[in-house]
Amino acid sequence: MDKKASQPSPEPQRLPVLVAFGRVVRSLRKEQGFSQETFAQYCGLDRSYMGGVERGERNITLANMEIIITALRLKPSEFFAALDGYFASREVPGQVIRLQHFNGRVQARKKLSDQGN
Repeated sequence: MDKKASQPSPEPQRLPVLVAFGRVVRSLRKEQGFSQETFAQYCGLDRSYMGGVERGERNITLANMEIIITALRLKPSEFFAALDGYFASREVPGQVIRLQHFNGRVQARKKLSDQGN
């Protein structure tokens, strides 16, 4: 018997931003007293899908991100501030930019664009 066939496959590498997103969602959901199942129903999403989001297994769409953030009764800026706080408190690989610097980049590009018009 082939030993490789009996070995479980290694867990796939999850993107740090997806893991962070899921952990922030889980933390905020629990703060508001929602069970995962109730929160998923409130969002109109499947419970197993929500579990995958919270574990960082799902690369969710912007539409579902908006649904979740709205269900948490937050503005996107408030949610992403919490997400940035998660990154600031951990050592995260360089493939993920810090969101606190993102706004400055957007403003600089907008300024350049406005000067060009």
